[in-house]
Amino acid sequence: MRISSFIILSLILMIGFGIRSVFAACSCQHAEMPGTMDISEPANPMFVSSGENFTIILESNPTTGYSWHLDRKPDESIVKFLGSKYVLPESNRNLDGAPGKEVLIFTAINRGTTTISIYYSRSWEKNEQSAKTANFTVTVK
Repeated sequence: MRISSFIILSLILMIGFGIRSVFAACSCQHAEMPGTMDISEPANPMFVSSGENFTIILESNPTTGYSWHLDRKPDESIVKFLGSKYVLPESNRNLDGAPGKEVLIFTAINRGTTTISIYYSRSWEKNEQSAKTANFTVTVK
């Protein structure tokens, strides 16, 4: 019985470390990394190379019902939206309702310039004004 408990605990730890390393390997961990933008700097244009993935990292708190949405798709011949994910910082893991980061993931397709327009709102409040909006200019070289 003691050996099987040890094996189960070992498996849980290996899975936990495996999941953690996937997030650590993600190129979208911090807004100051090359190829990323933060909501605090939407006025600054971003330059990426064709074929490069890049992210926009935004403060978010889905426990309030708010999340980031594309207001207008970027020109998909230049930039394509791949998806988004919510990341809770390690320091907030044990705090219910704590904010984290929403990571919007894109890929650069072809040369050109396009705008990514986003808004922060609750999906069920269709006629309400968005809590936040931002426009990011992306140039693909």
